Amino acid sequence: MLLLASLGLACFGPQETPTASDLAAMTASWEESIDFSAHLRLRAESTFDQPNGEDRTRGRLRFRLGAQAQVTEELRAEVRLSTASGDANNPHWDFGASNGSDTVSGSDIVLDRINLTYSPNNGCLTWKAGKMGNPLAVNPVYGEWLWDADIQPAGLSAIWDGGASLGARAGYWILDEENAAGDASDPAVTVLQFLASQAWRGIDWDFHTSLWNYSNEGPNEAQVWDVMLAGRQGAWTASAEAFQNLDDDTDEDLGWALGVQAKINDTDGVFLNYFDFEANANLWEFGQDDVPIAPGPMGLTGFIAGYQRNWNERTNVKLWALQGDDEIDDPLRVRLDVQVSF
Repeated sequence: MLLLASLGLACFGPQETPTASDLAAMTASWEESIDFSAHLRLRAESTFDQPNGEDRTRGRLRFRLGAQAQVTEELRAEVRLSTASGDANNPHWDFGASNGSDTVSGSDIVLDRINLTYSPNNGCLTWKAGKMGNPLAVNPVYGEWLWDADIQPAGLSAIWDGGASLGARAGYWILDEENAAGDASDPAVTVLQFLASQAWRGIDWDFHTSLWNYSNEGPNEAQVWDVMLAGRQGAWTASAEAFQNLDDDTDEDLGWALGVQAKINDTDGVFLNYFDFEANANLWEFGQDDVPIAPGPMGLTGFIAGYQRNWNERTNVKLWALQGDDEIDDPLRVRLDVQVSF
């Protein structure tokens, strides 16, 4: 053993023990390169006059824990854990939900983000690859008409920043992984978005237009064109958004939404949205699931309205109502959310 130890010293030299200052420097460097974040949402939700004739009240929660590391000056990595329900549109866990073995189990946990961001040339053009947050610009009043914010797309995205007034976004996202006989390629969506912003007559205007091309989806293939215009002046923000499924030939291909929000003071605000969707205006499996009924053959109209208060810089309370009418059923959903970031 002494001989082996001597050979080891001869090969590798004397081993230096890190000093307290060395350990402090290593710890400081690690802390500076990694940013941790967490978000907790507690929700009380009641839905009245459901299509099945029953009212439903439930408690729900969602928790996310993420980390981002600056690997190099141009490369950044992100991972995030989230509660899960088995539905990408809904990462909440319902109080008392069963995992198949008992009725008091906890939520499943998934990695809902794993991605790299590469920003050469001072970030003028940024590339993202992996499973990521939606990189597209969205409606500032309510931005989930076409793509649910809980769905984290997987694929490749590019973000071009043309300065203060122009920009573009592009993405190629895989929607399902196929490996069966006769499958040529995976269902995917290719999206291209152009943005512009300009101050005019005392109003800050934001505009974007997007083209969503869903391919290899079989009967669900679609090409959706989206246009959004929003204006901000003082405490007020108003928006108008319209979209059309260019591949639909049933004359049920249009959707639109109007929204307004206002800050009452530094902590309180209100918002209101009204929408009218024809049946085939979008691929609704990827759209929002907040309203209490999905668009069906008769389409869907309704509203989303509410009040929110920033309790402090980390805590937000939101009371909102959501209603949908498909000319047969018109359920109403009421929610109280308490959200904490830390």
